Order: sequence, then structure tokens, then C-alpha cells
Amino acid sequence: MALPENEFLVSPDVLVDQGLVHQQNGRLAEAEVLYNLALVQEPHHVEALHLLGLVRHQTGRFPEAVELIQKAISFKASPCPVLLTNVGAAMQESKRWEEAEESYRRAIQAKRDYLPAHENLCRLLPIRGKTLAAADAWMDLGNQFLDVGKPQEAYIRYRLAFQFKPDDAGLLHGLATTLAGQGRLEESLSMYRASLSKDSKSALCLTNLGWVQSQLGRLDEAVGNFRQAILLAPEYAEAHMCLAATLLRMGQFSEGWAEYEWRWKSLAKQFVRPARSQQEWRGESLAGRTLLVESEQGLGDILQFVRYVELLRTNGDRVLFRCPEPLQPLLRACSTFGDCMIRSEEALPHFDFFVPLLSLPRIFGTTVETVPANIPYLQAPTNRVEAWRERLGGQKTFRIGIVWQGSTSYRDDSQRSFHLNKFGPLAYFPGVELVCLQKGNGTEQLKQISFPVRTLGDAFDGDGPFLDTAAVMKNLDLVIAPNTSLAHLAGALNVPVWVILSGVASDWRWISNRDDSPWYPSMRLFRQKAGGDWDEVFNRVYGEVAKISRT
Repeated sequence: MALPENEFLVSPDVLVDQGLVHQQNGRLAEAEVLYNLALVQEPHHVEALHLLGLVRHQTGRFPEAVELIQKAISFKASPCPVLLTNVGAAMQESKRWEEAEESYRRAIQAKRDYLPAHENLCRLLPIRGKTLAAADAWMDLGNQFLDVGKPQEAYIRYRLAFQFKPDDAGLLHGLATTLAGQGRLEESLSMYRASLSKDSKSALCLTNLGWVQSQLGRLDEAVGNFRQAILLAPEYAEAHMCLAATLLRMGQFSEGWAEYEWRWKSLAKQFVRPARSQQEWRGESLAGRTLLVESEQGLGDILQFVRYVELLRTNGDRVLFRCPEPLQPLLRACSTFGDCMIRSEEALPHFDFFVPLLSLPRIFGTTVETVPANIPYLQAPTNRVEAWRERLGGQKTFRIGIVWQGSTSYRDDSQRSFHLNKFGPLAYFPGVELVCLQKGNGTEQLKQISFPVRTLGDAFDGDGPFLDTAAVMKNLDLVIAPNTSLAHLAGALNVPVWVILSGVASDWRWISNRDDSPWYPSMRLFRQKAGGDWDEVFNRVYGEVAKISRT
């Protein structure tokens, strides 16, 4: 290796960086020289000590590796999980097993989710004959993978633990949860039941068993398990929320809305209750007083339930509506909402009561039969509708607005979204024109198709979210979309809309065993008959489009 002409003109950090390049490419001798040069200049250089220790480890000089990495650790102000794990590995190779175990545990203590330390500890403990401790360590590692949304990785670790503790209720529960996370729902049911056979009083296990049953459409069984969980743990908010969603999905709105109030105690991130000194409104008279309605959750939720704000104002009540920025342009364009809107970030004027938006159905006593029928409660600006009518051209075709992708940040997006190519056959129906309403995620698929889809330009919705979308929808014969905010927008505008739903646990708002929606008279629901089978449901869509596009 050619050394720098004057190595002392090169800083230790640069020498370490150069050494790391050599080390990563397998040139260990060259790396060792550079690390040593760095340490000549700066004997306490932590990274040089650490990396030199790793070189000694890689070349089988384990005692030297331990000494170097321990020295690096001594110069750190706080415990470093990487250093502790690596020195533990060198100790393990030196058969200093007790010290290695202690080092791995210190690494985990320093960073609870540092996976390499967990992995090393799991492999060390059986060598030491600590089989039960090994099972606990594998379980703990499985929990770490489950927490970061990797059920397959968690499953492998739980299975390793299972060989040591096959009758452990918590381990059986973990296995069941990973199976559910992989979509292996029937297998997860059996495993949850096995866990309950060991611990029949686990509210968590009963709730998760009920959740899987609800995913499979076994709603009565699910409700029974949620109720049992609540009997065991009356304050367990997640059981109440699962019960609420299932009751609402069954159309049992009265109890469902009451249970839905438990959302504020749920651990789910989408439920954030505003801190207010004013009293929460329970339905008492508002004569001479002002009510603040707080929006909550996603845009689709707001678009669906903002109809209640219109009802309040129709009753003559003094109402303010605090709404997120993306919906401000659309709602301000509607005469019903324009003068009561409060931006989420602006200071609030005086008000006497507040109420979260999705508490209004409970206060109004909404049932399936009494869903507010004030449709349309959203309007697109008339001038914009006319402008898009001209731009789209004469109505010589049957125009279908299409959406295929929801937000990828949504937990169950993989169950609701499908590929744009599912619309391909419709593009070749005589007289049918597909119009792209998709924005953001999913639009890259437009480059992957060979069938025609009309796009509306980069300026689409450029001066306000949803404004152009709403105006274009009013010029369409049909909108076809998954369970996204655009499906709610079309329904609120009273535009014909078909919603494509997964066969696995459709959202509670669509109610089971219906092909229509009491929330939107212009909506039809097309549900998968088997989870993941988009082809079958789209074949039905093709047939229905063929019928109506000819008329």
C-alpha cells in the first residue's frame, strides 16, 4: 500500500475514513496500517480504536480486539450499543461468555431496539446452557421486529423461542400476532386459541382473537370476544375501539357510536384530543352560545362527517369549524361553510362549547335509517365546473374518473389500493374515456401502462386542493376509486361513484353485506369475494360499466 507522503499532514479522521474504505473492501492489512497511523497522532481516537479492534477480530486476534474496543468504550461519555455489542462478540470468540453476555445486555439497556445485540445474546445463551433465558431473549427479539412492522422476521424468532418454551402463553400470542401480520389469519386464530388455553384471562389475546375474526367477517364471534375482554379489563381502550368498529360495521350504530368515544384513550396515533378549557358539548341547547367543531383524523373522515356542521348551521346554531389546511379551499367555496371556517393554525375566537367532529353522529342519535340525507352538502365552484366542461370538450364519451392508490402512510393501504392496470380493459370499451384523478402516490404507474388515460396537467388543483378535482367530478359520468378521500368527495358531491373494497375487513363506515351506502345515495360498493382477488371484483365492474355505458 502506498502511504501518504507525510502521514502527519493527514488528519486522523481522514486516515480513519481511508482505512474504512480498505476494510469494507477486504483489504484488512492496509486498513490496519491507517488506523495505527491515526492512533499515533490521536491515541484516544474512539473510531480508530474501534475499527482497529474489528480488524483484529476479523483476523482472529480476539484478545487484542477486546482490549482495543474496551479502550474505545472507556473514552465514550455514555454507553454505546455498537461498541458494547462488538466487544461482546470478541469476548464470545474468546470464550469469555459471562462477560460477553453482560456486554450484550448493557448494549440492549443503552438502546432497547438495537437488534444486533439481541441477535448475539440469543445465540450466546444456549451455548451457556441457559435455555429458558434464550427463549426469553428470542421472544424479546421477536417483539422488537414486531414493533417495527416486520412480522415475518418476528415469526422466525418466536419459532426459535418456541423450541424452548412450547407452552408459554405469551409466546403463543406473539406467534399468533405475527401470523396475523402476514395475512395467515386462520393459522393465527388457532394460535390465539392455544394461547387462551394457557391464559384464559388475557384481555389482549381476546381482543386480538376478535380482531382476526372481524377480519374474516365473523363479526358475532368477534363481538363476543371483545365483550369478554372488556369484562376482564373494563378500561382497556383498544378492546372498546375494536368493539366500536365492529358494531358500526354491523350497522349497530347506537352502541357503536357510544363505544367510539373510547378513541381518546386509545394508543392509536390518529386520535389526538385537543386540550380545551371549555366544556365539551353533549347536545344541550346552544341558544345564544357558540359551538366549536374540531376536525379530526383523516381527510376522508372530515369529508364524510362535515355534513353535521351543515346540519348545525341549518338549525340556526352559531358554529365555528376548525379544519386542516388541505380542505380549506374546497369548504370555503361552499356557501354553507365559507363564513364559519377557522384555520387549524390561527387563533380561535370566543366559543362556549367544543365538540370533536366524529362525536356528532352520537349526539344526533344517528342510525342507519337516519343518516343525514343532506346530499350534496359539498359544491364545486360553478365557474370552475364550466371551465372544466369546456376544457374536457363535448360530451361524446362516457367519462370515468379513476383513482387506484391511497396514501402509503395508511396502515392498511396494501389492502385497499390496487394497480392502475386493473382499469385497462375499460379503456377499450366503445365510447369510454378514462380520466386520471390520482395525484401523488401512484401516478408513477401512468408510465407503466399501454392503454389511454387522460391526464389533466401539472396545474391540476394547483390553486387549492380538491377544487379542480371537485369541478372535474361534476363533469364525469362515474368515478371509480378505492376507499380514499376522493371516494368521499364524489359521494358528498352526489356524483355517481363506485368504491372497490377489499374482502379483508372493509372499513366500518361501509357496513357489512351491503352494495350501497346510507351515507351516499350515489355510491355503489364492489367488494372482493375473496381477500386479495382484485381480478374477480373488477370483472364485475367491467360488466356493470358495459351495461351503463351503452345507455
